[in-house]
Amino acid sequence: MSICHMIRNHHDSETMFLEGKDAKQYNSYVGILNLSIHHCKECQNCLADIEWQRSCDMILDVLDLDLEHLEVIIGEVQDLLYQLSEEF
Repeated sequence: MSICHMIRNHHDSETMFLEGKDAKQYNSYVGILNLSIHHCKECQNCLADIEWQRSCDMILDVLDLDLEHLEVIIGEVQDLLYQLSEEF
């Protein structure tokens, strides 16, 4: 599947992930894309991220994460962004 297909379908929790033995890498990319979008919305103080609420469990499952590990990753990214912002 192409990147265009992934971007087009990442909004639809029914069809965003593929099935089959060759789907793991594609599904990981879709999960990372959705995780990134969610994080950006959180950084922009978006109150309701409906897409994330619909697909959070599936995305975390595909990425083999739980909410606790997600919070650690988000904290690390925020710390890194803060450090980078101080450099400029």
